[in-house]
Amino acid sequence: RIPECKRIARLDVVFVIDSSGSIGDTNYNLMKDFMIGLVNNSDVGSDRVQFGALKYSDSPETLFYLNNYNTKSAIISAIQSDRLLGGNTYTAEALKHSESFFTEAHGSRHRRNVPRALIVITDGESHDAARLDEVSKRLRARDIEIYAVGIKEAKTHELQTMAGPNKMYYYVDQFEGLENITKELSDELCDDSKPECEVHADLVFLIDGSNSIGYGNFTIAKDFLKELLDQISYNQDMQVGMAQFSNTYKEEFPLHGNSNKPELKDKISKVSMLEGSQTFIGNALKEVKAFFSPPRRRVTRDIQPMLLVITDGDSHDEVAQPAEDLRKEGVDIYAIVCFVDIVMGFDISSQKPGDRLFHGHPLLEAYLPKILEYLISVSTVLLIFSDGLDDEVKVLQQKSEELRKEGLDGLIMVTLEGASNFHNFQYIEFGKGSGYTNHLTIGLQNIAKSLFEYMAQTAERTCCCVFCTCMREEGPAGPKGSIGPKGYPGTSGIPGYIGDDGEPGTSGPPGPNGQQGYVGCRGDQGEKGQQGWRGEKGDNGIDGVDGINGEEGSHGFPGPKGEKGYPGLPGITGSRGLPGERGPKGFQGDPGNPGVDNNIIGAVGPKGLQGSKGSRGSKGSTGPAGPKGNKGAEGQRGTPGLPGQKGTPGPDGLPGEQGFQGPQGEAGIPGVKGEKGSAGNKGLQGRLGNAGPKGDQGKPGPRGNKGEIGDPGEKGEIGPHGQQGMKGDAGTAGYGRPGRKGSKGHEGCPGDTGIQGEIGDAGIPGEPGPKGNRGKMGPVGKTGVRGTPGERGYPGHRGTKGTKGLASFLPCELIEYVREHSPCWQGAQECPVYPTELVFALDVSQDTTPAIFEQMREIIITIVNNTRIRESNCPVGARVAVVSYNSNTHHLIRFSDFKSKKRLLQELRSLSYQRSSSGRDIGGSMRFVARNVFKRAPFGANMRKVAVFFSNGQSANTVSINTAVLEFSALDILPVVIAFKNIPEVNRAFLMDDSRLFQVINIHQEGDYTPALQRFQQCILCYDKCRPSTSCLRDQTSSTPAYVDAAFVLESSRKVSPLEFVKLKDFLSQSLDNFDVSVQPESTLIGDRVAVLSHAPSNFRAQTQKSPVKTEFDLVTYNSKERMKRHIQESIWQLNGTTALGHAIQWTITNVFTEAPNQRKHKAIFVISVGETSQWDKEVLKDVALKAKCHGYALFVLSLGHEYDHVELGELASRPMEYHLVQLGRCHKAELGYAVKFLKPFLHLLRNEINSYPPAQLKRRCSNIRSQGPMYVPPNSRYR
Repeated sequence: RIPECKRIARLDVVFVIDSSGSIGDTNYNLMKDFMIGLVNNSDVGSDRVQFGALKYSDSPETLFYLNNYNTKSAIISAIQSDRLLGGNTYTAEALKHSESFFTEAHGSRHRRNVPRALIVITDGESHDAARLDEVSKRLRARDIEIYAVGIKEAKTHELQTMAGPNKMYYYVDQFEGLENITKELSDELCDDSKPECEVHADLVFLIDGSNSIGYGNFTIAKDFLKELLDQISYNQDMQVGMAQFSNTYKEEFPLHGNSNKPELKDKISKVSMLEGSQTFIGNALKEVKAFFSPPRRRVTRDIQPMLLVITDGDSHDEVAQPAEDLRKEGVDIYAIVCFVDIVMGFDISSQKPGDRLFHGHPLLEAYLPKILEYLISVSTVLLIFSDGLDDEVKVLQQKSEELRKEGLDGLIMVTLEGASNFHNFQYIEFGKGSGYTNHLTIGLQNIAKSLFEYMAQTAERTCCCVFCTCMREEGPAGPKGSIGPKGYPGTSGIPGYIGDDGEPGTSGPPGPNGQQGYVGCRGDQGEKGQQGWRGEKGDNGIDGVDGINGEEGSHGFPGPKGEKGYPGLPGITGSRGLPGERGPKGFQGDPGNPGVDNNIIGAVGPKGLQGSKGSRGSKGSTGPAGPKGNKGAEGQRGTPGLPGQKGTPGPDGLPGEQGFQGPQGEAGIPGVKGEKGSAGNKGLQGRLGNAGPKGDQGKPGPRGNKGEIGDPGEKGEIGPHGQQGMKGDAGTAGYGRPGRKGSKGHEGCPGDTGIQGEIGDAGIPGEPGPKGNRGKMGPVGKTGVRGTPGERGYPGHRGTKGTKGLASFLPCELIEYVREHSPCWQGAQECPVYPTELVFALDVSQDTTPAIFEQMREIIITIVNNTRIRESNCPVGARVAVVSYNSNTHHLIRFSDFKSKKRLLQELRSLSYQRSSSGRDIGGSMRFVARNVFKRAPFGANMRKVAVFFSNGQSANTVSINTAVLEFSALDILPVVIAFKNIPEVNRAFLMDDSRLFQVINIHQEGDYTPALQRFQQCILCYDKCRPSTSCLRDQTSSTPAYVDAAFVLESSRKVSPLEFVKLKDFLSQSLDNFDVSVQPESTLIGDRVAVLSHAPSNFRAQTQKSPVKTEFDLVTYNSKERMKRHIQESIWQLNGTTALGHAIQWTITNVFTEAPNQRKHKAIFVISVGETSQWDKEVLKDVALKAKCHGYALFVLSLGHEYDHVELGELASRPMEYHLVQLGRCHKAELGYAVKFLKPFLHLLRNEINSYPPAQLKRRCSNIRSQGPMYVPPNSRYR
């Protein structure tokens, strides 16, 4: 398949936007989003796509012209800043105003043959509709394409008038529907734009010059090559050479030395035909290899060698091996077969003497010219048009096989009208390739096109080694044409002679179906069938939000856009399906049934019967005193007191000693500017505290700026002179290099004052001496006179970002403060102590009895009775949801169903037992709860999510249980399993949780479950992280610690944006907190070891001696997390190379793991991928991944973005994939935080050997691999 050229859209687009008052701000924003979507789908630039825009209501208003902005960001910013005008809709006036946009002064490029397009977006009827046709025709006459987009109340006839009679308009009934037509309109704009083919290649034409071609066809082939050059952007990135062959080979002109297209086309015209008697394509492919060998070939990154072969396909030597040798050299080979021999056969067995060839076959007579037109220029093929087989199939099969052996390349049958016994045609046909099951009939709508495709496939198979032709997809059917005018009646013909009596005709076709027969007598009633199983209860729908009963107001503008909902967990993205055909607009649906208004009080039930009068009870004893009342409301703040008298100033502190000046630090790497955080909510104003005691005297403040020089102080008295020391002997003169500067000696005692000598001559000024040590600070001088303020200096450079400030409160102190000052926490502390989302999951699998179900329901009611239920917006108490599960999970009660504890208890008591025949899948239910029930749980640092699962036995699917534990840990969900029977698989899975809070509470069916519930209340529901209790932690199993050798392979290719790369480095730093890093990684077996590698450097190519990775640090480089994190943040830079994941993993295993001393028991490779690997690396990756798994490596993959190959991910990640593959649609902080938390329990899974490496299903393949040899090593590699 020939790769598509880079499509550079060149287009001038002007938006005409309806900005009338009928739209509203919200819908206007949707219109702007629609325009931004079109801009994002375009290649914006002064030589690519230009955009202009105007809006209109009563009159048009220009937003920006075509030449105002030439970047996407500038255009999008201008659209986003636009505001709604309001008023009426005058579309024709706006179209007239748009004509001024398509002038050279405003950026139009019509003189350079750049197409022009106008996109009109309107939502209503135009007030000047009478002028629309005139203005639209004038615009279309100037070759301006008009795309009309109508919304809601727009009139379709106005849209058709603007678009024109032969153009389709767009219409959506809601503003939200604009999003659905973005892609379709973008494709339409691309089709109307002027594409330009930019190929970076060394292209060689290899043309057949043998006698089998002929002079006429040889000239046609040369003309074809010249027309092909017209479609290519010929520049320094494109070089063309040419060679010719028959029974010999001749080079016509080399790749270099062709300066322009005219010179190149002239050289092609002067090529003369060789006139050889035979065709040796294989020999020509061997000789043409010289074009693509150094020094003639340009070996650069973007230059692709290509070979275009034009031949009749009949070679007299071997072709396959020379073609394969060229492909191994990286040459793309394309073949064009121009000449095919076609033989047609017509079945005349049913005709009589004297009949015309097409007698009785009008469709054959009508379609044969079209078939010949398609096949006229398409090795030897036999077409047979037949109305059925008369001979035995076996005989015909033998004849067909004889023709194949004689050299016939294809035999294709076409069924005529009225054929019989035609289903056996497929047994004698050959040469149809993959379409051998398709049956061709003469009445087929595209019979000529279908036959041409089979001819092309036959030609490719006979001449080429690979499938090398791209068939165009069949476009949608065009609109039905109008009925032509009735022809004039012809003149009456001359009456013919009376003919002889004809022979009896053949039997006619079957007649139409007869009328329906009479209805028969009613049969006896059958026996009554057995009663069917009762169906499972359907899920309850989510009730709507209660409305506020207010007075009816005037119709206002639509409200602002609502808050963004909680993003769902990233799912595994499926492969993209084929685009479906656009269906016709459906009929308007019937009105739906009115919904139930949940805030209307139901009808009062009938009055109950009066109960019998009870007996008088004995007098009760006096009750105890009631509890102390709630604390009263806080009193109003009193008036402020009189200001106190000013105190006497304290004595000045002693001046501190001057510190030594530190060395100047190295300039740090400027950090990436962080995103602006959202403003926090304003806190409650605290009460005025009592005046505190006087503080201690503070430390001296920082040294102030140097003041001006003060007045000189009085000269002090001269001190006594010390004795002069003895002069030492002079040393012998030495020779050699100057020695190092000695350390400064101790300060000597002052010598005696000598006799004053005569004044000597002035000496030569010496060089400046070294800066002396800073002297001790002298006594403080008198305060100088205040100088005049100097001029304001220039602003200094921005300093490095400071360290994060300390919080005013520790987390638990802040919680305590909020509880003391919030009205939601008045009174005694209740359970739960934090806002909680609480989910109960009832086991309703096949072995659950009504008694067990009743016990589960009683336990839930008991827990809810002792729990504070959230009945308002205050973030206190718990919200409750209930689901039931067997092999599937169903909603019973949702979080939003009840805001009253009383009504919640009533609903819990009404839950009834439903018989089920399905098995138990507690892991699947846990994953359902995590992904669906907790989906709408509010965010918050102290928001707790608790899931309680009841279980009456073991679950068969242990993989789903382990996966659920990994996801619960990543989502901060606390699971509790209340088990009536032993469930070892859940206990084993909970070992992956290092918090030791994942609990299994065993309850005997016939015993008292009160102690178990007390433990649940104390250690789960009412657990306070600020007052933790060690008795609540799960017992820790004593085992020998197992350590891990881990390597992170980070994709650093050009596919990763700089901002995403910064986030990936943060992810790496946070992931290190999950490891117990070894203090002595090289000499001991204690502790984990971590390596980080980036791939691939920009200079790496396959089959070279370059390293496919950059080793940031290996397993023994660092012995602390802090040094690793510092290296990641300061020393890892993006490589911007080509993705080579297979080579990178191979290099990592060979050079990092194998060569490291004291290897750990467990080995893991963590791959961070942002898309599929390069095409030339795929086979290497597949081979290396399998062999790494067979050697006991755990391969964990973090896949980011939507451009991935799910087959490649399946081959790369270890099994089961649920443990070893995390796919995130976006590279955002929240999603990467999920991946960091997912890694923590995964490492516990690895250490506790819950999963085996390699898995059992790979052991047979692994035994074959080990017997074959060592792991794959790329050829010519330095580590081979």
